[in-house]
Amino acid sequence: MRRAILSMVAVLATLGLAYGASQVWMSKPYQQWNENDVREILQHSPWIKETTVLASWGGSQSMQSPGMPPQGQPQQSQPSQSGTMGGSKGTMGGGGSYGGGSGAQGAGGQQPGMGGGQPETAEGRNVTYVIRWNSAQTIRDAVARQAMLSGKASQSQLQQYVDQQPSVYQVFVFGPDMTPFAQETDDTLKSKASIEVKPSKEKVAPAQVDIVKSPNGGSITGVLFSFPKQGTDGKPVIAANDKEAHFDCKLKLAHLGANFDLRKMVGKNGQEL
Repeated sequence: MRRAILSMVAVLATLGLAYGASQVWMSKPYQQWNENDVREILQHSPWIKETTVLASWGGSQSMQSPGMPPQGQPQQSQPSQSGTMGGSKGTMGGGGSYGGGSGAQGAGGQQPGMGGGQPETAEGRNVTYVIRWNSAQTIRDAVARQAMLSGKASQSQLQQYVDQQPSVYQVFVFGPDMTPFAQETDDTLKSKASIEVKPSKEKVAPAQVDIVKSPNGGSITGVLFSFPKQGTDGKPVIAANDKEAHFDCKLKLAHLGANFDLRKMVGKNGQEL
């Protein structure tokens, strides 16, 4: 019996190693990622979540292809001191990656559940939003690699973006119809969003919110929420034994939320948040 148990443990361990090796962010450096690798990370990795809501507000003049900026790709710009590359803090270009959220699609691919337009129901149209833990190193590497593959930034710009570590937890939200955010401001969104950590039940509001717009300033392409890493008591918001972080944003027209499994958000050097 003991031998059988040990054999099973060995098999499970082997499977675990195989699973880890199959994760591209663990198996090779980001400089070697191809378009498919980037797409996999920015669509299916533990740092990416989706939520679908009913578009009770009806149609929108700002509707665009899923995750794509209204005017195509934004213009290349110089990085600021805060680690940005045009647009908002912690972003690259006009929308959290390098183009209104197109970075989360992976070199021109479509978001899962967002391809070919939003499905209609008897009550109306569904809209799917992507909620991305933007400050994770693997996500930053993938965004930079995508920009490199598409020729949207220079090697020095990308290296600077990758090397600058955010001092906050960043969550980026985007989708094909950002109408629910149209009547909001950076300040009003601070009181409508939060991260709650479990099992510690630590809950924190964003210290800063940046509404990211297209290069011409017309359409909202995403919203970047920046949460402090320490609470008012000086203790870490996310402790070593915490298992889950729930992002919540309650707007008048939509309620967006996502659960992140902290135990799975692991890169080459350990947990990445």
